[in-house]
Amino acid sequence: MAGMPKPQFPFAEIVRLTETEEKAIAFAEDLRWRGEVACHRCGSVSISRLAHRPGRYRCHGCRKQFSVRTGTPMESSRLPVSVWLRGLWLILSSSKGISSLKLGEMLGIQQRSAWFLAHRVRAMMSWAVRAPISGETVELDEVYAGAPPRQRAGGGPTGAKPGRGPRRPLVLTAAARGGEARFKLIASHSRTEISAATSAMIRSANTVMRMRCPPMPS
Repeated sequence: MAGMPKPQFPFAEIVRLTETEEKAIAFAEDLRWRGEVACHRCGSVSISRLAHRPGRYRCHGCRKQFSVRTGTPMESSRLPVSVWLRGLWLILSSSKGISSLKLGEMLGIQQRSAWFLAHRVRAMMSWAVRAPISGETVELDEVYAGAPPRQRAGGGPTGAKPGRGPRRPLVLTAAARGGEARFKLIASHSRTEISAATSAMIRSANTVMRMRCPPMPS
């Protein structure tokens, strides 16, 4: 979590802002939409509030329902928004990390619920740091990382089973020319594996080209 911005107000303030679930939802909506609620699917601001379901909206563009939870780590969770916001503050403010046991104690929830919350928040943070790249030209290829020599000095066998890249992690590399690079472990050279990994690493590119990477040092 190094490099992530820390909260700019004390924990007592986040407790005050989330002392009721209604206040917590209003605070989360202000953080996300800054006063103009928009559908996360189509971006439409033509929406209506559902009177019988507090905190939920219907989009007039795509006709879907949504809330401040939709499209966030809070989606499909039974934990209150107030707990999510307090947990997010505690995770961001803990420079050395915080255990799920300690997090659960501070939030007043079970350890497994705290683990679930922390796992989702950290997955979101990891995705934000490693967001897909874009570029005019993106070069793509696989490389065996940390590859040991196939033979010992003098030509003797290493003991590794024969075959393509035994015991070597296979890494798919995507690099935008003049920009950033992304790396992802893949299980094989199959079209399915490479296609899924490429979709996760590249947001947009006019040209995707093969590149040749030297083996990574062990």
